[in-house]
Amino acid sequence: MNKSTLNIAKDTSKSNHYQEKVARRIKAKQLAKQKQAYDEANEDALIDSYVTKEEDEITAKAKKNNIKLELFKQVLQKTQQNKPNLIQQGLNTTYNIRTIVGKAFLITPSSRGKESKICKRNSRMYI
Repeated sequence: MNKSTLNIAKDTSKSNHYQEKVARRIKAKQLAKQKQAYDEANEDALIDSYVTKEEDEITAKAKKNNIKLELFKQVLQKTQQNKPNLIQQGLNTTYNIRTIVGKAFLITPSSRGKESKICKRNSRMYI
C-alpha cells in the first residue's frame, strides 16, 4: 500500500467517525424526547387515577349520607310531633311579649331625664 491510499483511508475514517458521532447525538436527543413524552403521559395517567379514586370515595360517602338522611326522614314521618298544651302555649306567648317589651325599653331613652348610654361592645342602647 502507498502512503496516498493510507491518507485517503484516514480521511474517510475521520469523516465516518464524525458522521457516527452526529448520528449518536441525534439518536440520543430523539430518545430523550421520547422518554420525556412517556414520563409526562405516565404522570398524567397517575394524576387521573388519583383524582378518580378521590371522586369515587366522595361519591360513596355522599351515597351513605343520602341513605342515612332518607332513613331519618322516614323516622320523622312516622313520629308525629304534638302541639304544646294550653299552659305551655300561654307561657311561650308571655315570654315573647316580655322579650318584645324589654327590647322596646332598651332602645328608648329613659323618662327620668337620664341620658341613655351606648354600650360599645354590642352597640345597643342602655338606660
